[in-house]
Formats: sequence, structure tokens, C-alpha cells
Amino acid sequence: MVLRIRLLANYLSNLPGLASATLIFNDTPFNDFTSLSRTINKNWPSLSQDGKISISPLKVPKSFFGQVLPDKFVDAGFSFTALHWLQCMPSSFEPSVLAEYAHEDLLSFLSARHREIRPEGILTLCIPCHGPIGVDPAVASLQASIRSLASTSHVDPFFEVRLPLYFRTMEQILSSINAERGKWVVKSHVTVPIMHPSWSSAVLDKSATDMAAKVRYVSGITGFTIAACSRFLTDEMGEYPKKRDLNGPALPFGVLTEATFLEDLSACYRDD
Repeated sequence: MVLRIRLLANYLSNLPGLASATLIFNDTPFNDFTSLSRTINKNWPSLSQDGKISISPLKVPKSFFGQVLPDKFVDAGFSFTALHWLQCMPSSFEPSVLAEYAHEDLLSFLSARHREIRPEGILTLCIPCHGPIGVDPAVASLQASIRSLASTSHVDPFFEVRLPLYFRTMEQILSSINAERGKWVVKSHVTVPIMHPSWSSAVLDKSATDMAAKVRYVSGITGFTIAACSRFLTDEMGEYPKKRDLNGPALPFGVLTEATFLEDLSACYRDD
């Protein structure tokens, strides 16, 4: 989120003579809007260009696959690393089925944005693309972590991790944009490798001389993965699993909180 705020601040700094701006942050109701508010407040000097621009932040807790703002209301729209999440859980995880879901989702997104953005306005998309590694290692580790919790929590050891994700190729992205029948003109597109902010070359140092870098990276990836995937996991499980009574006082029904389960899952994922 900090990186996104910095990108917005950089955009505003390149608009000479701008006196005021309304910044509208849109995400699903499941988003942590409290953390977002803290991040905005912490970065207020850069957003307002040290008070030169009057900033009015608004938040809209609705899915961006539909229209969330009035027609012709927006001058510039930005979407940061969210369009690889699908609108619905796919009926099948075959690549061809996922590709079709992703195509229809992007069409819905672009159609809604076309109504909201004013003529001559711009839309900047940052879409995670298909790469040589992908998320398979992370999903496998998450699967192993959930199964390891079966000994301490009421978790089905055969529970299958299913995440509504699809990483498009650049060709698929451009195909969806072109399918909008002349509504959009692509000014430029580029593929850029992006690493997690906690990454450094020391992470690959096999001598293990800089363990702090490795710990920092593992903690960063763990927090990012659990935050991104937890809602989908619990939607499939139905509830946060209760702990088993292992030679200790039984936990009253419902006493296990969301935080407790996610802390246990995070610990297992980090160790894996």
C-alpha cells in the first residue's frame, strides 16, 4: 500500500498548477480500511506536496467489477496488482476455464471504468502477469501448512487450497482490451519484474551470513500471503477451525478467534 501511495504522490507532483484533488480508494468490504487510513495519514505530506494541494480522500467499499462511481466522474484511474484475482471461484481450475473467467472479468472491469472516466481521461493498470515460477510454490507451502495444523486444530487434512487466481499473459490482456471495441487506446505497455519490498540479494546468500535478511524476507512473504489468502481459505472451510483439546483445558466453543487461527497458520507457513 505504501508503494501505491507513493505512485499517486508522484502522479500528483507532475500536474503543475493543481490546487486540489479528490482521491478515491476502492476495494472490497473485506479490505483493511483502518490500515489504509493510517497509511494515507502517514504519507499525507507527499500526497499534498507539503500542503500545496488540498487533498480529499474518500473510500468506496465495493467490488470494482461493477460501476462504483458516477458516469464521467474520474480524470485518472489506477489499478494496482488486484486484477489477477477472479470475481468468482471458478467451476474448474483447468487453464482454459480460468482464462475464460479472467477474460470476462477484465471486460467487466474495463466496461465499468469506461463509464466512470471522463473523455480524454487515463487508466493505468498494473496487472501481475504469467511468469516462469508463478504462485505454485506458495500454494504448495500453504497446503502443507494447513495440513500440519490438523494435529492441533480441527482441520481436514485433505482440505484442498483453492484460490481464484489467474495470471494472464500480455497477449491475453491486450486481447481483452481490444475486445472493448475501440473504447480504449493503449498508449504504452511494458512488462516489469517486481520483487517483494523485503527482497535483497542477501536472501540468496548460501553462506547464511545475513540471516536477518532471510528472516525479514520470509516474514514479509508470510504476512503478504496470509493477508491475501485468508478470506478465501475460511470461505471454503466455513469457519476458523477450533483448536483440539491436547492435554489441557478445553477451549469454550467459539473462543478461537480469527487472529488465533491466522497466527497458527502464519507460524506453520513461515517454518515451511
